[in-house]
Amino acid sequence: MGLRRTGLFDATVMRRAHGRVDGGMDMKLSTIRVVLAATVLVLGLMEARAYPSDSDALYLLSGTFAYGASLPVNLYCLDANAASAPSLVRQVADGMNCVLEDHERRRLVVGTPAGRPTDFQIINMDMPSKHVLVRIPYDPEDVLPGAIYLLDAPQKGDFLALALGRKWKEPFLPYSELTAAEFDVPDSPIVKLPLDRLGSVRVSGFVGGALPGQQQIPEVRGDPLHILLADPKGWSLGLPRPAYWHSDPATEGYLMVVNNDVISVLASAPGGFDLFNKKTKEWSRVSMPFTSTRIRGFGPWVAAIAEESAPIETKLIAGGTHTVTSLPVAGRESPGARKRRKMEIGPKMTVDSLFQAALRVYPGKLMIFNAVSGAMLQISTGEGDSEVLLATDEAVFYRVNDSLYRASVSAAGLGKPVKLAEGAEIVQAHWAFLGPVHKN
Repeated sequence: MGLRRTGLFDATVMRRAHGRVDGGMDMKLSTIRVVLAATVLVLGLMEARAYPSDSDALYLLSGTFAYGASLPVNLYCLDANAASAPSLVRQVADGMNCVLEDHERRRLVVGTPAGRPTDFQIINMDMPSKHVLVRIPYDPEDVLPGAIYLLDAPQKGDFLALALGRKWKEPFLPYSELTAAEFDVPDSPIVKLPLDRLGSVRVSGFVGGALPGQQQIPEVRGDPLHILLADPKGWSLGLPRPAYWHSDPATEGYLMVVNNDVISVLASAPGGFDLFNKKTKEWSRVSMPFTSTRIRGFGPWVAAIAEESAPIETKLIAGGTHTVTSLPVAGRESPGARKRRKMEIGPKMTVDSLFQAALRVYPGKLMIFNAVSGAMLQISTGEGDSEVLLATDEAVFYRVNDSLYRASVSAAGLGKPVKLAEGAEIVQAHWAFLGPVHKN
């Protein structure tokens, strides 16, 4: 079924005093502001649904990229609609390098260990309890992956692929091929794929929590657009360059933050992004209500986290040297720092350690946008450590510090948020999916 919106809708669910939700948990509802465009199309569900019904269970993957530390990566399950305590499904890994997410292919891929991943834990969203390991061996003293990709080439299969090379010592070894293993093939052999397979790359975008790094986000350039990997020209994605761009196609590169069955999204403008609708074959510039580079996709939904560059002051280090150190200006940090400093995630590491290193201010504003309908909805939490974990045609699930909320999506906009859970299990949850109810 589809959801139809007409006219202009502008509503706010105001902050309430402490209340109760099912299960007896205290909650402080975050302010939710919903802004919909005056002309809104039908919110049509995809012909092949990427998500099961949210009457199923909600799964959370919790983990942190941390070089030099092996922080646990855990998979939790909880009720998707009402307050409940998260239950541990399994520990997926002991430390990680990256997580690759593909809701339409119903899988998460956790690469371990940090810095030199060779083992990849595959989480099948339809069978989340099942242990599946893909190992792509290499000698980390000789080569390292410059990038890790999910590939889906029609009639050729779904692959996990590494671009292995040597850039840190001579003799340098350029990226000349992809070392890959096919998904859903028992004991899949390691194969070599040509670099032109990069044209079938799948990308889900940036998670929140001020996690560092580009998180396997490729850069594109040219006309038609080419994905870059060492070679300045790259390999064609089969996507035309937006006709309204006026920059030099040979020199200007942009991050492709989303590439799935429905849309491609380029982070090409400070206050917006460029979206390619794969059904209509058209590009459009989408203006956001704030500046953001942390953009991610869930099928036709695009989510973003508001961010600002942190003001920087420089100070000379004592001792007569000219070395300087950069520090965030006092009073200009992401709201909620006091709470983040109490949330430990590793030895001598708190959540606020990540925010201090990011040199960004996150004011606690979120947005989701539907590429089919053009509907844009905003969520204001007032807490810097906030992010959308999952958006579907029925609901949006988002995290605020150590609390998880669900707000229903309907023709009237977003419903009142329901606090689903609170605790240490939520603190580093950056990925979520709906799946079958877990049975211990």
